[in-house]
Amino acid sequence: MVAKHVLSPCWKAVEKKILSVGSGDGSQQRALVNLTGCKNLVSTFFDSRKDVMRKYPDAAESNLAYLSAHCRSAPLFHIDATKSHEYFGPSFDCAFFTNPHLGIFCWDPGCKSAHEELLYDSVISMSRILKPGGELHFTLKSTSFYKSWHSSLLEAANKVGLVPAPPEHFYRLPGHISRTTLGRDKPKSNGRIPNSDNATTFVFQNVDEAADVLDEKIADEFWTAYAA
Repeated sequence: MVAKHVLSPCWKAVEKKILSVGSGDGSQQRALVNLTGCKNLVSTFFDSRKDVMRKYPDAAESNLAYLSAHCRSAPLFHIDATKSHEYFGPSFDCAFFTNPHLGIFCWDPGCKSAHEELLYDSVISMSRILKPGGELHFTLKSTSFYKSWHSSLLEAANKVGLVPAPPEHFYRLPGHISRTTLGRDKPKSNGRIPNSDNATTFVFQNVDEAADVLDEKIADEFWTAYAA
């Protein structure tokens, strides 16, 4: 059974250092800072600043300005989640990736394997930037498209010794607007805004002594979260 969502202790603590990768239009990150008062959020974007502004012209400029004004670190660009350890040391209490997506469609050849690789490599790399006791949060929408490649999360976590916590219902913070990866670049014929209300957040913990075998109950809850 998926746990009832409450904000993670990492998100609640003002002095915790948090990393966001694949930050979209910056609205989720702005909402987090606005709600918690956290100044130690480092918001990173795969795209250049220019591309973020082009994709989300109605919101990005305001969100980026807010993050620059209220966080100790200004937003960073051209940051690849699968290479997080190349940019940062093990200094974060929490790192999160919400609705990771490459901007390619489910009917494109290689889509499934490309997303499996994205999740797997992101977990492997991001695990290396966590402090002892730190958490990774990956939020995935509960659609057949996402279900087809979500198992990479658990496989990667097991490989690096991260321990899964019970999955949580995703809580969309006030002010967080769900966006497509392509933003305004997405073809108008398929341009509906994705719904994240039924998404699930998977939490993995960096414990001092990694368990050799995943807790069967937690692993079962992981898979149950994606049951039809």
